Amino acid sequence: LVILNLIKDNGENLLEHLTLKEAGIGDQDILAAHVADSVRIFTNSGAFAQLKADGSVLTWGDPESGGDSRFVQMCLEGSIVDIFSTHTAFAALKDDGRIITWGNPLAGGDCSSVESQLQDVTFILGNQEAFVALKNDGGVVAWGNPAFGGDLGAARPLLQNG
Repeated sequence: LVILNLIKDNGENLLEHLTLKEAGIGDQDILAAHVADSVRIFTNSGAFAQLKADGSVLTWGDPESGGDSRFVQMCLEGSIVDIFSTHTAFAALKDDGRIITWGNPLAGGDCSSVESQLQDVTFILGNQEAFVALKNDGGVVAWGNPAFGGDLGAARPLLQNG
C-alpha cells in the first residue's frame, strides 16, 4: 500500500511538506491515512502517467508531452518503480536502476546521448526541460535542454567525484 496523504481527525488534509510538529499534531492526536494499492499518477503540463501496482505504466494526454508512450511501452511493462517528469517529458526508473524516457526529446524525453551512463540510478529530478539522475556511486548524469541544466558542463568533474 502507498500512503497518499494523512488526514487529521477534523478532516483536514496534512500538506506533504509539513512536519507533524509544523502541522500542529500532538502525541494524543489521531490521524487517518488515505492509501492506495500502489497505484500512483504522475503529471506534467499536458499528459499523465499511471504507475500500476504491477510496475507497468499507462499514459494518456498530449502525445508530444508524453501522453503517447507506445514506442517505449514494452520497456514499461512490469519493472517500473517510480516516474519523474519535466514540463513535457517523463522518465521512469526501473527496478534494475535503468531509465526509460519518453515525451518531448528536447525536454528530456530522449536520453540516448547519455543512456550508457544511466546504470545503477537511484533517484531522478526534473525541472522544466531537463532531468538529472543520481547514481548509486554518487555520480550525476543530466540530459535534456542544456539551458535548463541538461548538460553538466564545467560542473561534471565536481559532481562525478562527489
